[in-house]
Amino acid sequence: MPELPEVETIRRDLERHLRGARVAGVRVLRPEVVVGASPAEFDRLLRGGRFLRFARRGKYLLFEVEVPDEAAAAALRRGRGARQGRAGSGAADAALHGTPSVASAKGCVPGGREPAASAPLGAARRPRRRWLAIHLRMTGRLTLARRHEPLPPHTHVVWELADAGPWEELRLSDPRRFGRVYLLGRSPLGRGPGLRAGDGARRQRDAGMPPTARSAGAGARSLQAAGGDPGRPDPTPPERRGDPDQPGPRPPEWRGDPGRPDPIPPGLRSLGPEPLGRRFTASELARRLAGRRAPIKAVLLDQRVVAGLGNIYADEALFRARLHPAHPAGSLSPTALRRLVRAVRRVLREALAAGGTTFSDYRDGLGRRGRFAQRLAVYGRAGEPCPRCGTPIAALPLAGRTAHFCPRCQPPPDAAGGEVGRGAACPRRGAGPLAR
Repeated sequence: MPELPEVETIRRDLERHLRGARVAGVRVLRPEVVVGASPAEFDRLLRGGRFLRFARRGKYLLFEVEVPDEAAAAALRRGRGARQGRAGSGAADAALHGTPSVASAKGCVPGGREPAASAPLGAARRPRRRWLAIHLRMTGRLTLARRHEPLPPHTHVVWELADAGPWEELRLSDPRRFGRVYLLGRSPLGRGPGLRAGDGARRQRDAGMPPTARSAGAGARSLQAAGGDPGRPDPTPPERRGDPDQPGPRPPEWRGDPGRPDPIPPGLRSLGPEPLGRRFTASELARRLAGRRAPIKAVLLDQRVVAGLGNIYADEALFRARLHPAHPAGSLSPTALRRLVRAVRRVLREALAAGGTTFSDYRDGLGRRGRFAQRLAVYGRAGEPCPRCGTPIAALPLAGRTAHFCPRCQPPPDAAGGEVGRGAACPRRGAGPLAR
């Protein structure tokens, strides 16, 4: 499954190439992938929209699209069909975004021969803003392409693009068909009860959302209901609860209520703090782990505790922090928690700088492989020598996943459940980031 570094890499690629680009149309080849609208509605509600913002929350990609009202969109389509050239496209663009051009202000197209196809000046409503929330799940890819390039197998959604430079399509493909695209009628970005005020633009930047003048001046604009308070009851109805990233049976897919235009997915609603954000500290992690007897590896995979971590980087962070994956989460000492927080931050930043990790399916927004696989210390290396001490890497089934660790550098907790030493007796074998 693409984790935080992979999803953030895709976000950065798409932001670099698609900000300001327009959606010329959408083809939905598998209707079950889109949540919140039928294929025809999905195309109608996004056609003519402009990509404004590209954000990320955990493993979710969040795109803000400014779309015209129905009358302006129809005028844009008529204007494109009836008029060609720079002046005609300028009038159509003015109808789309509610900004009067010279032609629309005079009520005629250049030359004064016929009335403009757009609505009268001042009649266009303010463009609406919709959000796309995309979760790639296990094998999803979201890549830019040119129209003449062959469509990959298992392609489910194609956004046809305009004003995107050399790119003509954005394609979502997923062989296992677990990925989902949610169409939201309102922003999932906002003040949430589980997040504190005062984080400001830096917290937004760490989450992948560029700061705006309003958010930078007002301070905290955090994501809705991200984190929550473990001591408070969950307001989510029982049928909508569940973490889609956790093993075990999942609740039925929420297709949205007929009277509810913004079916924010439950997984997005309940995310914990961003591990690269300022709120992810040893004290905050201690609060979330208090009383938890589950293995620390399993708890780190819970997106309600830390957003964006998955199997790969949980293993790597625990190795760097010298913590056994089966250690009871709630019994970690303050020193161990500080080591763990530092290790999580370091491994995520290094993986992000390398464009993520590719084993088979993952590709970035331009179709390139991630380069962090050759730097992995323990994940997927069972039986190979530890890069720090030479002991063979072990694999342990844990909470439906496989944990990889060094038995010598990451000794198990003692019989009383407390923390043992940090493996200081392990000889250092080589240098570099893997030996930390």
